[in-house]
Amino acid sequence: MSDENMNDVTGMLMNKEYIRKDIDEMTQLLKNMLKEKYISKMNDFVMKHKERTIKNPTKEVVLMEAIKPFLQKEDRLNLDRMIEMMNLINTARSIQMEVQRFRTQMMDDHVKMEKE
Repeated sequence: MSDENMNDVTGMLMNKEYIRKDIDEMTQLLKNMLKEKYISKMNDFVMKHKERTIKNPTKEVVLMEAIKPFLQKEDRLNLDRMIEMMNLINTARSIQMEVQRFRTQMMDDHVKMEKE
């Protein structure tokens, strides 16, 4: 390695700002990769269940929606919060059920493979 190259490398390694920028860039690349590969897929999965829950409300949510026009404004706001909470609970339940079905299927597939 020439003296000039050695000076360049030494200069880079001694420059804290240069190293900090590289670490920041690597961190950002890692964040973007994790977001693209995992987080966005999880968000899509949750949103699918949330949309399904809202499109197919439980009878309790339907009843709460039906009585809203007969309530005072503040009571309607409270009822909206309750509906939102019920939808959140039902979304979580829907996700839990799908994950359980997936786990059961994976276990069944694993047992089948072991028997073969």
